[in-house]
Amino acid sequence: MSKYHKIVLTIILSCFIIVHSSFAYDNLVTFGDSLTDSGNNRLLKPEYYNSENYSGGAYSNGKIWAEYLAGKLGINHTYLIANYFINMDWNPPEGKVWYNSAFGGAETGSGSLPPGLLTQVGTWVKAGIKIPHNSLCIIWIGGNNFLNWITDHSLTQDDSTEVTDNAVADIIQALSVITDTETGLAATDVLIINLPNLGKTPANNGYFGNEDTEYGTLVSSLFNNKLTNAFNAFQASHPSVKMFLVDAYLFLEKAVENPQEFGFNNTVKPALFETKPEHGFDNMDKYLFWDGVHPTTEAHEAIASQIYGKILFENANNDVIFVESHSNDTIGLEYTSQNFRFVSMSSDDYTCPNETKKPAFIYGLFDFTITLENNDTFAEFTVYLPSAAPSNAKWYKATSEGWVDFSQESMNDPNNDGAVFSEDRKKVTIHITDNGPYDDDNAIGVIRDPSGLGSDESGADLDSNESDTDSESSLGCFIQTLFQ
Repeated sequence: MSKYHKIVLTIILSCFIIVHSSFAYDNLVTFGDSLTDSGNNRLLKPEYYNSENYSGGAYSNGKIWAEYLAGKLGINHTYLIANYFINMDWNPPEGKVWYNSAFGGAETGSGSLPPGLLTQVGTWVKAGIKIPHNSLCIIWIGGNNFLNWITDHSLTQDDSTEVTDNAVADIIQALSVITDTETGLAATDVLIINLPNLGKTPANNGYFGNEDTEYGTLVSSLFNNKLTNAFNAFQASHPSVKMFLVDAYLFLEKAVENPQEFGFNNTVKPALFETKPEHGFDNMDKYLFWDGVHPTTEAHEAIASQIYGKILFENANNDVIFVESHSNDTIGLEYTSQNFRFVSMSSDDYTCPNETKKPAFIYGLFDFTITLENNDTFAEFTVYLPSAAPSNAKWYKATSEGWVDFSQESMNDPNNDGAVFSEDRKKVTIHITDNGPYDDDNAIGVIRDPSGLGSDESGADLDSNESDTDSESSLGCFIQTLFQ
């Protein structure tokens, strides 16, 4: 593949049409700590929860990642496991349910208050309940095992090794019970989330006067490396279980390094102590962190989209950024440079100079604006599609002469400008030369590419194209990215 360069990518997505995803889960089951607790602590021990600083039972200013993910999966009921602790009666609502077993403050072991991971899983076993059919089971835990260690500088490298070994062993023990079909919970689909870099959180980045970045990074990296190895070994020995591993560490690293890529203005300070007195729970200034360790609801939404994208695009690289429409369709975007950055989004409609026979876009119109750096002369990026492109579909590009088939084969361009489908037609790689014939922006160093996947078989304007998704076109050609 060619050598790629730094770019700043602005993505304008419009006129999105709903397309159902190729997978579906009827239920969501979560185990974890305060990153996932949506009300268990508040219900079981109200004194553990500060409703002045946090919203709706969660440890954030609004919804958490699991609630956003449940929405994407069409799951509209919630069962808090604290109800079982209180009533000793397993009585979830009917329909598609998010079963939340996470408690704020939980560690990976068998703690009772708050219930640790092994206790959370053991409660299902004690109740004699299996994971419901066609469920996605997610574990995200570990931070509380280490937060006290990070601030205690007397502990040695050997201490950190012991702590991380024990935490990973607990998670694998829980995973064994969760997937055991006879005496366990019989889960068939499991997703594990690793730890973000605890050293980059306000609790450890110096905001509160303590500079513990080194300690936080050390223990997070150590834990994640061991968790990955254990995950891979477990996956190899359990081929019948579908397993995913989501890299929260990389997400936070990218968000801190390039906050605009994710729609954040501040990734260092906590909104709770900076803006809440004036704005309440509104994150008007787009903070990544709500308090010392917990994300804002906007960050939770971004995390949910990364998880959803990981499931939808199983083979996608970690550098893929996922964007979504109001109809919750998810598209993956990848630029092969590590410096790929999402900057902003516009809802402005795009009008092609020649609108005759406008293609019927399958996923809507993508309007990419790419700012090159270091005297770069071209940009190349890849679009991941929710499902394989139909055999008769093409990648259409707006030009001064109208909409054209932008495949490299059709273009036959000396600079290799054009679009190339992968063999399975689930990805499209686009190459455009700065100020070339297919650059819609005349400025040097800026490339604009209004294009999209479509079909011209109807020979009709998009607005008059009949489709069972026409009701979604009332979105006014507006697309929302997961990082807005």
